[in-house]
Amino acid sequence: MKEMCEVIPSNKGGDKINVHGFLMTKESCRNHIYYWCCDQRKSEDKSCLGHAITYLYNNTHYLQKASEHNHAPELYKAEVAKVKNQIKKQAKETRDKPIKIVQDNVINTLEEFRPYLSSLNTLRKTINHVRQVESSPQPQSIVELNMPESL
Repeated sequence: MKEMCEVIPSNKGGDKINVHGFLMTKESCRNHIYYWCCDQRKSEDKSCLGHAITYLYNNTHYLQKASEHNHAPELYKAEVAKVKNQIKKQAKETRDKPIKIVQDNVINTLEEFRPYLSSLNTLRKTINHVRQVESSPQPQSIVELNMPESL
């Protein structure tokens, strides 16, 4: 049986997969075959050419082939991305204070990954940004105001 790959939502709304501790970004797909490249491909210091091919079956990616990378796996990256996505999800779904959302998620993170998380201030800004984007847009001029005629 082929190895299943964990899918992790990216910051830009796409998907990444975790293959043996390496985060991979979707490059293309044909039918149910997906082609992925290492997310360090465009890194100035690494320029990694690692890639993978997966087959999508029942909404699960199964690893078909993976090439070597020119750097060590960075296991913390997948865990940090999952925590950040959970914080964003909780910010959208609740009106809890940012400190509570951060604490709830950090407490459930393995201690070895905590040093790699963003600072409290950065996570608070992320929560506020998510909530600002979710709220209705503010009018930019008086023309955009929708005032009832009865006023």
